[in-house]
Amino acid sequence: MPVIAQLILAGMAMALPAAAPPRTGKAVACRYPVPGGDMTRARACGWIDRRGRAHLDPRILGRIDYDPAGLAPVWLGGWHYVRRDGRTAPVMAYDNGAEAFSDGLARSRIGGRIGYIGTDLELAIPAQFDGAFPFEHGRAVVCIGCRPRRYGEHHYYTGGRWGCIDPSGQPLRPLRVLAEGEGGAAMCEPRA
Repeated sequence: MPVIAQLILAGMAMALPAAAPPRTGKAVACRYPVPGGDMTRARACGWIDRRGRAHLDPRILGRIDYDPAGLAPVWLGGWHYVRRDGRTAPVMAYDNGAEAFSDGLARSRIGGRIGYIGTDLELAIPAQFDGAFPFEHGRAVVCIGCRPRRYGEHHYYTGGRWGCIDPSGQPLRPLRVLAEGEGGAAMCEPRA
């Protein structure tokens, strides 16, 4: 085959979209941000594997509008963040969208417990809490043994032992049962 024909064929092969890895789970529809700030929907653009991990079809990755850190919120049967390379991590919903990173961390529900992921989409604080709130000013309220309750479209936690952690997951206040009428936010208020 002449060299020019080989180069043309090689160029055509490089222009083809990468083949999606085998889908070994349940196909799901998704929503993802596109340039201009809108969210778009696509049918069967991702799947959940047998381990419960979300995957996005690689052909969609190039259509997504990523933030300056190279991340984008996507809906794949639940909110996740995705990187340009396709790695995803589950994140909890906040105000009808994916929870934003605060102090470099976002809540992530894994195996029925809540931990925190970093912007590298790695688990920074192990999923060990039954309830947790977003970080604010370097502190987050957490609880163990609490249960979520629904109030209209919102949720809150009741019962259990409450405490406050720093961004490394270290306790700033020991876990304790709240007094009658005391809110969990009091656990992270600076002491006078």
